[in-house]
Order: sequence, then structure tokens, then C-alpha cells
Amino acid sequence: MYIKIPLKCRNAYVKFKNLLTFFSKNNTFYLTKHRGDKMKYDYRNIEIRVLPSGVSNHAYLSESSNVFRLDFAKEKKLYSYIKDGNLDGIMKEISLLDYIAVGKLSEDELRQFKYTAVSFITLAVRWAIEGGLPQEDAFSFSDIFIQKLDSYRSTEEIFGAIMQSAISLINSVSQAKTRLQYSPHIRRCIDYINKNLDKKITVTDLAEHCGVSNDYLSHLFKNELGEKLSDYILKQKLDAAAQLLADGLDNAQVCYALGFSSQSYFIAVFKRYFGLTPRQYLRQSKSM
Repeated sequence: MYIKIPLKCRNAYVKFKNLLTFFSKNNTFYLTKHRGDKMKYDYRNIEIRVLPSGVSNHAYLSESSNVFRLDFAKEKKLYSYIKDGNLDGIMKEISLLDYIAVGKLSEDELRQFKYTAVSFITLAVRWAIEGGLPQEDAFSFSDIFIQKLDSYRSTEEIFGAIMQSAISLINSVSQAKTRLQYSPHIRRCIDYINKNLDKKITVTDLAEHCGVSNDYLSHLFKNELGEKLSDYILKQKLDAAAQLLADGLDNAQVCYALGFSSQSYFIAVFKRYFGLTPRQYLRQSKSM
């Protein structure tokens, strides 16, 4: 299973992974980074304090002046980046989290990570809905994410899945916000494309769906989005193809799933768009 994460997000992912690694410890614990080391996130500089048996969180926090639970305001700020469709913001916030408190949810390490992932996605999709993502799309995203968790056999896969889901939700919210700026015909057109990527989509199909002529729709689309309708359709298919490849499908399966005319055509347009062949793309994704 390969996880697709943009290169610019790699550093934040590594830092986030270092934090999340501690989620699976056998006790409730608190993490804090030494205050004198604000930007260097070396896991060797993180203190781990095990909550003594019989001591409440609040009691322990009041006795330990330099250990803090992630407060609601900071958590709200973190999830607000999803609501705002702000990818750069959430990457910065994840990498700068100084304090995290996590309770024990399971004796099994892998299951602990999965519970953490479910908790994250449950909150994230609701903030995404607040940001304008349609409920149907958001809950479908959540369902698919949770279903995939069953197939993960390592914490590495879960690390990547959480980060990838955050990126995907933010991009979806950002796109939803952008669509609101378009005319009704263009919003209807984009919605049709997104729901029919498995089919061959023509300008005629879209024009009939929107109730306008081919020429009018093509002109309107180019005017509002700054690109040809046919180019937009291909880009959406290729982005979907990259996700399917990351999910483990081979070239033939991707071609069939997205209606490409042949594998050779798919490989050619994929390389033109991403600058890599599907095989090279997977190799790069795996190295992330």
C-alpha cells in the first residue's frame, strides 16, 4: 500500500509521525518538547511522563508546571485549517505542536493507532462540512477512510493515511469554496465531472446535462476557469488515477476504472501531467 503525499508536505509528515508514534504507548502519557528547542523536532528531546496510577489528568497537570494538555483553543485552530481549506496552515500547525496528551485506548499497538485515526477523521470531516464540503461527500470520505483502516497492517500506513486524509479534505474544501464562486452552469458541470470520472465524458454530455450548447459551455468554462473543458476533465481523471495507484491498483485496473482508451495512452498522459511514469510515481510515493 503506497501513500500519496505531496513533497512539500514531507517535513511536516515526518514531524507529525514522530509525535504520533507515542500514541501507542501502554499507558496514558504526556509529551512535551524542551522549551529551548523550539524549531528542532528531535524525538530524543521529548520527555515522556507516565501518568501515575490513581492520579487524575488535572491533578497531574497542576503538579507538573512544564507539561500541558493540548487545549481546546489550539485544537480548534488546528481543525479550522481544514474548515478554511488551508493546507499550508495545517502543515505548520502540525509541525509546531508542542504538547499532546493521549489516553490509552487499546493494549494492541496497531489498534491504538487505528482508534486515533478514527478519532481524527470523525472530527476532521465535520469541520470540512462547516467549511462548505457537501455532507454526502464528507461522510462518504469518512466511510472509505475507516473501511481502508482494516487493511492497514503497519503504523507506517496509518501515519500516511492520516496525513493524506487531511490533505485530501483540505483540497476538497478548497475546491468546494472555489466552486461557489462559479456560475450555476459551471458548478453543475464540475459536479457532473467529479461524479462520472469512471465514464467517458464529452463536452456534448456536459452541455446536455447543463441545458446549454456545446459552444456556450466551452466558452463559459474557459472564461471562468482559464482552461479548456477537455483539459480539466483529463486533469481530474489523472488526479483520480494517482490515488488509485496509491491504493494498489495496477495500470490496467486504473485504465478500466477511469475509462482511458489504452494503457499506453494512460502512461503517456500521466507522464506528461506528473513528469513521472506511473511506476516512477509509485516508487517516489513509497520513498515518502
